[in-house]
Amino acid sequence: SMALSRLTWALAMGLDAGIDAKRSVALAFRASQNPYFLSREEIATNEIALNRQFYEAFSAAEVFPREFLQNLETAEIAGATAESLQSMARDYESRARHAIKVLSIVLGVAIMVGVLLLVGLVVVVAFYNLLIRPVNELLDLKPGTI
Repeated sequence: SMALSRLTWALAMGLDAGIDAKRSVALAFRASQNPYFLSREEIATNEIALNRQFYEAFSAAEVFPREFLQNLETAEIAGATAESLQSMARDYESRARHAIKVLSIVLGVAIMVGVLLLVGLVVVVAFYNLLIRPVNELLDLKPGTI
C-alpha cells in the first residue's frame, strides 16, 4: 500500500507538472521504492512509448492489483487522471497507515507475551532452585549423615 501510494502520488505530480508520460511513469516507478515494481518499469515505459494509455502500460507490467488498474482506467476515461491519482495516493497511504498500526499492535502483543513467558520461566526456575531442590536434597539424606 505504501509503495502504491508513493507511485500514484509521484505519477500525479509528474502529470500535473507537465512532464511527458514516459518520464512520469519512470519517475513513479522509482518513487515506489519497491523492487518488485521496479523490475517491471521497462515494460510499462515501453508501453507508454508505444502511445498506450496508463492503464494499459501498468497492466502490461503485471505487478499491480486489479483495483488499482480499474481505478486508473476509470480516471483515464473520466479525463481526471491527476486528480484521481492524488485521491488514490491518499487512500493507499491511509491503508498503509492502518496496516502499520495493526502490525505494531500484533507485534506489541507478541513481544509482551514473550516477555511474560520469559518472566514466568525465570520465576519457575528460581522457585525450583531456591525452594524445591534444597528440600528434596534434605529429604534424600540418609539417617545419621547430619
